[in-house]
Amino acid sequence: MSGENYTTNRTSNTTKPLLQPNPLHSAATYNTLFTLSGLTENEIRTHDFLKNPVHDIIARSGGIGNPNISRDPFASTAGLGSEDKIVRDAYKNFSSQYSDSIDILTRGHDIFFENVNILSTVGPNTERNLANFTKMEFELHEPYGITFIEKVRAATAINGFLDYQDAPLLLTIEFKGFDEQGRPLAFNTVNGGLTRKIPVLIVRVDMDVNEGGARYTVTAVPYTDLAFDDRFKFPRTKVPSKAVDVNDWTVQVVAALRDQMVQEKEEGRRTLLDE
Repeated sequence: MSGENYTTNRTSNTTKPLLQPNPLHSAATYNTLFTLSGLTENEIRTHDFLKNPVHDIIARSGGIGNPNISRDPFASTAGLGSEDKIVRDAYKNFSSQYSDSIDILTRGHDIFFENVNILSTVGPNTERNLANFTKMEFELHEPYGITFIEKVRAATAINGFLDYQDAPLLLTIEFKGFDEQGRPLAFNTVNGGLTRKIPVLIVRVDMDVNEGGARYTVTAVPYTDLAFDDRFKFPRTKVPSKAVDVNDWTVQVVAALRDQMVQEKEEGRRTLLDE
């Protein structure tokens, strides 16, 4: 794009009223700060993670400082329903088993982001067919320690998740800019303009330990990609059906899936039924 056209498009509100100037263009230099932290189920439901300060910090570009450990992950879920009570009761039973991991998280031992690569492919694509595909890879460096997995385990347990391998974390991307004199710029951050918060699900961690500590290569996807997991894409039982139309087929399949879930609940392999 030429400079003349760029200037015209940037300042014109009549031809392109939704066009917004990039605030980073006012900075001589800028840095990108990354934070990996804990996330509660209630924050996902209400989207409060977009405005709440990050908590239970696992890794951060500029050093962790205060990890901001959560103390009562279910304080805001009281009275929300029987499902939340089940999770609260389960948390009380297993929280003592995570005390060592939580103690490691509380220390705030620094883990630094070294490299971040986010690949986004608009559907259709070979990975997700007609859906969007996003893959995140980041490298972490932990000097004189090997605590990343323990910190992930603690951060998810504090926030009420029983299985840390299946729990969401929050990746925060924050931009900091400076002018020609090296002074920090006060960007206009209406609607979180220069901060992005993405719930993610870690799917793979490769670890390399050496004399200086540990390096991790982490692969993650957006938490919404959990819907592509085989446990949701495929039924756990065969569903024979002889239907006369699609409505009849739908009724038969729904009934078969529900019967399967009821059986799993009676056998103690399930607590709640999917809806």
